[in-house]
Formats: sequence, structure tokens, C-alpha cells
Amino acid sequence: MKMKSGEIIRNLRKELGMSQEVLAEKLSITPHQVSRMERSKTPPDIWYIMQMLELLGRPSEDFWMMYLGTNDYDGYLIYRNLRKSLRDNDGVNARKHLKQLEESAVCEKPFVRQAIAWARVRLNESLSGEEAIEEFYKVLRMSNPSFNEDKLDEQRLYYQEIWTLVSIASRSNKIGDREKAIYITESLLRNRENFKTSEDDKAIILPTLFFNLSNYYGKSDKIKDSLRTAEKGLVVCQENNNFRLIPELMLNIATSHRLMGEEERKYKPYLVRAYHCALGMGRGEIAAFIKKDAEDNFGIKEL
Repeated sequence: MKMKSGEIIRNLRKELGMSQEVLAEKLSITPHQVSRMERSKTPPDIWYIMQMLELLGRPSEDFWMMYLGTNDYDGYLIYRNLRKSLRDNDGVNARKHLKQLEESAVCEKPFVRQAIAWARVRLNESLSGEEAIEEFYKVLRMSNPSFNEDKLDEQRLYYQEIWTLVSIASRSNKIGDREKAIYITESLLRNRENFKTSEDDKAIILPTLFFNLSNYYGKSDKIKDSLRTAEKGLVVCQENNNFRLIPELMLNIATSHRLMGEEERKYKPYLVRAYHCALGMGRGEIAAFIKKDAEDNFGIKEL
């Protein structure tokens, strides 16, 4: 027997562990509308089901491929491309996708609107660090009005909330508030079992968190912590079959050994592997950076 739309909505809500009131807040509608949809009195906008899938960390591609019209399909595809370009720090394509998304048929859907707001702050180079952090908190509260940073490692966090917090930590580090950057990133890692994201998204998020935290420790002269975190990051990359950050993590390991006074034989193998990994991945800029760092800070000219 085919499941009614109301049953789908109700089952997804229960899986999220939300009351009708809380779900209504997440979807930017009223509890009455949720109730009517669950009783199949009102046909649900397909976007509400898609947003619930996003909140659960479920891939929604199959859903939009089957049910979305051409305009919505194109808009959602742009949304996914914007997410990817921002994760890859590809500012040129991110700006292109952002402009397309702002002009698309899906720009007012709640979770798309939040992604647009996050992207605008990420790409706004005129904002000071403090201004950007303030704007990121506004983005965070679009989906979590009662967000409490003191209880960060207890909260269920969704894809956009995680990346917004990553952005807050990054900007905090840039303005010298490394204690906050470390606190946020440590809390996210402690809370990773509560991430409501797909496994594919976790495979990208977790290596990023370990790499960032290793950097923040290094900038705070916590060299042993930086080394330990980078080594864990390598394991996480391998476990998740995501090798993109391996050159940077190996460079962090080499740098930590050098700063701890270790001999060249301890850190040079990591430099060599980092350099050749970057070359093998086609990441010429990173390879060039590693080579220059090896010459300037390690006194090694051949890798």
C-alpha cells in the first residue's frame, strides 16, 4: 500500500524527534499547517519534505529528481553546486553560483535562504572579522533561534549550522581569538555523533575540523596538541576515503616535529610525501607552497 503524504511527514518528524511546533519553526510555517499536512488535509509542498530530509542528513537528490519541476530542479542543483564551491574555497565559482541561486525559483525556500545568507557573508571581503562573526551568528539563528554556544557539544547540528560554526571559528582565529576557535572546533568534534548530516557530508566535514584544529593549536603554540590532532586527521581522511587534506595535514605533522626540535629524518619524510601527494592530486598551488615552506623554514631544497 502506498504511503500517504501525511504519513511521510509524520514519520520524518518523529525520526527528527521534533514536536509539530518545533518542526513548524524549522520549516518557517505554522504548527497548524504541519498538523494539516500530517492529516493529509493539505498537500505538502515537496520542499518541506526535502528540507526534512536535509535536516535528517539524508540525500535528497532522488527526491528532487523524481518530483521537482524543471525550474526547481535547476535551482536545487545550483544550491548543491554553491555548497561544493564554498567547501572547496573556490570563490570564483561560489560567486557565480550565488548569483544564479539568488535569481532562481528556489531562493526563498528556508534552507536555501540560509545557505544564501551564509554564502554572502563568506564572500563579503569588505566585512571586518568581528562584523563577519556577528553576521554568521545571525545566519545560525535562522534555523536555531535559541542557539547556546555554551552547550555546543550537546546540540543536534545540521549541515548548514555546522559549516556556519566552522566559519565563526575560522574568523575568530583570524582576528586572534584562538581560544574561541579552539573551543568551537573541539566542541564540534566532541559532538560529531550528533551531526545530522549524510555520511558523504561527514566525510568532508570531519577531516576539515581536524585540520583546522591542528592549525589553531599550532598558532597557539600548543605544538604537541597540533601534532596529535594532525595525526588523527590523517586517520580520519583514510577512514572516510577523503584524501584532499592529506598534504596539509602532513605539512602540519612535519612542522610540529621541527618545532619540537626533532631531527630532519623525523620530519623530512612527511614533507616529501606532502609535496608529492599534492602534485599527484593536481594541486599545484599547494605543492608550490609546501616546496617554498620546506626551503624557507626547514632549509630543505630538494623534495
